[in-house]
Amino acid sequence: MSTPVVTFIIPCYNVASCVGHCLESILQPGILNKIEVLAVNDGSQDETLSVLKKHEQQHPDCLRVIDKTNGGWGTAINKAVKEARGKYIKEIDADDWVDSGQLKKYIDQLEKLDCDYIATEYTEYFKTENRYEHHTYQKEIYCQAVSLSDFWEKYPTAWDFPIHAITYRTQLLHDIDFVVGERYYGDIEYNLYPLPYVKSICVLPINVTVYFRGSDEQSTSTKGYAKHY
Repeated sequence: MSTPVVTFIIPCYNVASCVGHCLESILQPGILNKIEVLAVNDGSQDETLSVLKKHEQQHPDCLRVIDKTNGGWGTAINKAVKEARGKYIKEIDADDWVDSGQLKKYIDQLEKLDCDYIATEYTEYFKTENRYEHHTYQKEIYCQAVSLSDFWEKYPTAWDFPIHAITYRTQLLHDIDFVVGERYYGDIEYNLYPLPYVKSICVLPINVTVYFRGSDEQSTSTKGYAKHY
């Protein structure tokens, strides 16, 4: 099998109500032969696995469902990273989605690039306000493939890349035996652990991920941080 350009990894736990939307935003005509999607069902108690299996039957060549016992977000990430075959890896939470209209442009750029770390623009969707907020960066940093040290030296205030902005070179993560902690807020480790090994970075003016801001019950809310402190 040919190497996919990018592997989208989607950790899933009790997300039957939203993961279909996430998958449909990714599984777009014209790019299916260039992507791999690994959806990891982390012991869900609702209909998540059935939803995933339905989409897997429709797209058996590019979507693979990994079913495992519950262990938390970190275990799902670690499993998917280990099995990813794409040139690059991008994590997408099951309640987020991608801008389908930007996918081809994103994948075309990934095919051309040879960087350890790629950052893209993203959008936050605030459900309670029904509001979208588009995040961009300094114009000077776009489309330059540079070393990480040069980037920090030239643009010391430009580093603002959350997990939904990051794409890693898969081989980098495999080479360093990358794993995140199997507990809450493993996304912080996902963002930081590879950095000492990153040799090259490129920032693209392409908006890929729509990050869902749902309610005070999310683990990323102030209430959620207090609960899991």
